[in-house]
Amino acid sequence: MSRYVEVGFSPGVGSLDELHTALPLLDLRHDLGAHGRRIMLTGNLECAGRPVDVRFAAAALQTVEDFGLIDDGAGLQLVCGEFDHDLLRETFLPQLRQAIVRCRAETHAAATGATVECSAARDGTLRIRLRKG
Repeated sequence: MSRYVEVGFSPGVGSLDELHTALPLLDLRHDLGAHGRRIMLTGNLECAGRPVDVRFAAAALQTVEDFGLIDDGAGLQLVCGEFDHDLLRETFLPQLRQAIVRCRAETHAAATGATVECSAARDGTLRIRLRKG
């Protein structure tokens, strides 16, 4: 029997505000709940009707079903079908973490007058360097 799976970030990593800032860096089509309302997953057999703050359509990142993210107050949670769980945990969550960290660095740099330099290592690790003045 299948079930939906929620995968959390480390405590304190990611919020809806940071997610909204980071999503354009990922270049993924998504639907946002309007005015604080959640939207339902619809293209997902295991999670049909599950409310999420941000929904991604099936086929995003080669998924079979749609999936979403919710902010449960302690951080962001991934809501997806069991079939797509491993794929999203290995590809999407690291990309999202990198995008959030990059946005945090850019926000900090803007507040302190620093510049941000980003580069990707061969293994996909994002390297961020902040430089003063």
